[in-house]
Amino acid sequence: MKKIFFLCLAGLLVAALFVPDSHAWISARMGQKSFERAWNAFLSKRADDARQYFYKAADAYGLALDENPPSRTTMFPSSLTMAGISAYYGGRYELSVTAMGKAIEKDDSIWEAYIYTAMSKARMDDKAGTIDFLEQYLKSNPGQSILSNEVQKQLTDLQTNSGSLDQAAPALEDAVFRQFSNNFTFVNRTANDPAGLCDGTFWWRYNKAPCDRRYNYNNN
Repeated sequence: MKKIFFLCLAGLLVAALFVPDSHAWISARMGQKSFERAWNAFLSKRADDARQYFYKAADAYGLALDENPPSRTTMFPSSLTMAGISAYYGGRYELSVTAMGKAIEKDDSIWEAYIYTAMSKARMDDKAGTIDFLEQYLKSNPGQSILSNEVQKQLTDLQTNSGSLDQAAPALEDAVFRQFSNNFTFVNRTANDPAGLCDGTFWWRYNKAPCDRRYNYNNN
């Protein structure tokens, strides 16, 4: 009888250990799905719909990052980048900075991490931080000519005190939209960036939505 009791107890302990991990990715998955809807609306110029879904994505990713520890899905570089983008458009600038900082720790070539951090810093009235991350964006050699031209302009204006953060943030936002729109319209079928194709981990770089062969985030 004691043997049966201890076997049952051991089984319950094992189950308790695995239940949190098996559900840890749910918040990140909810964030991902809301981000997909938001991005489609964003590039389709449906601003109200995009804002609503970005809010939902930011909330879900916020919960995912608060998990102790965050799931492997949450900490994947592309997931962190989606979290940072969602948090920015959801008005949660500190969360955006946190998520993008973690993304950079994983992969310092993610150009979105630098530009969205710079824009968040601008919205947070942090001039030094804005300048720092605009410089880091340019150093990352992103190959995004429309955005890079605007970044260089705003960086020069801030460094020479001929511009302001109130001017920089919306100008950079507009350039970000124009860059992604250009990528989708003219570049997506010839992009030399496998991760940015519709089935890649950074599909949003050249697409409105991931395709059916998209990367399975649940495996991370």
